[in-house]
Amino acid sequence: APALCDCGEGEPHAPLVSSGSYWIPDITFSGPAKGKNVRCMRASNAAKYLADMFAIEQRNGRFGIAGTAVESEEAELIRAELRTLNPRGEKAEVKRLNALYAKLQAVGGAYVEADRGTFMHSLLEQVVAGAAVAYLECTDGERADTEALLKLIKDHGIVLQPQYAERVIVWQQMRIAGRVDGIAQYRGAEEIVDLKTGSDPFLYGEKEIVAQQLVYAHLEAVYSCGLRTFAPRPERLRYDRSLLLVSPYGQAKPYVRRLNLDVAKSAWVTAFEAKRRWLKASDVTA
Repeated sequence: APALCDCGEGEPHAPLVSSGSYWIPDITFSGPAKGKNVRCMRASNAAKYLADMFAIEQRNGRFGIAGTAVESEEAELIRAELRTLNPRGEKAEVKRLNALYAKLQAVGGAYVEADRGTFMHSLLEQVVAGAAVAYLECTDGERADTEALLKLIKDHGIVLQPQYAERVIVWQQMRIAGRVDGIAQYRGAEEIVDLKTGSDPFLYGEKEIVAQQLVYAHLEAVYSCGLRTFAPRPERLRYDRSLLLVSPYGQAKPYVRRLNLDVAKSAWVTAFEAKRRWLKASDVTA
């Protein structure tokens, strides 16, 4: 039987994401969406494209697995050298990076922390959704992480909007869609909220993070795939700012960063318009 969407809304229906893309109807705000679904690039893929992030993304994935997994002097020496290597560098440098990564994995325990990091993100999603946090499967450290994040949110006057937690947003003009962590009231307006559980998400991926948040901030509608309906853009949602909530795994020391999205806007529009013109070009002969 074909796979079905797990959103739990409406009648059983096809998955929203297929072949690496979102499939979403053209936007209408008067009742159910109509017409054939159109293909929308995923916001995360669009951000990687804009930031030229392929090699860096590979490195990020490795540090996501190896970053906190192994606590020993040997592991720290390996990590220190890894940080000095350029994944876009010469062949010998890339070969050395791969060898060090394999060595770090061999030290032991790497994948366990990656799994816990994923679990921790799902736990923090409950915070954004305004739900009672289920601590049943938590370690003491994960509970401390979550409680520290709740305190940070309260101390900074961030008021999360549960109705937008983990919702699909659409930037129809650019044919891009994605699933946002949340939206919050902050300093008299509303801003996109993104959750990160790494120790320093900006270490290698600052351009990708800002580019992805720019997509979310330019949402034109919030889509319900099960009901095939759109909700309009929140009236006070800012285009130029977003909030990054960072909760380093196992440290109970969360912090908040506010992102300036204007720095990515001109690059984004220029890059995608140029790409579309190229894709539409029909005559490539001399």
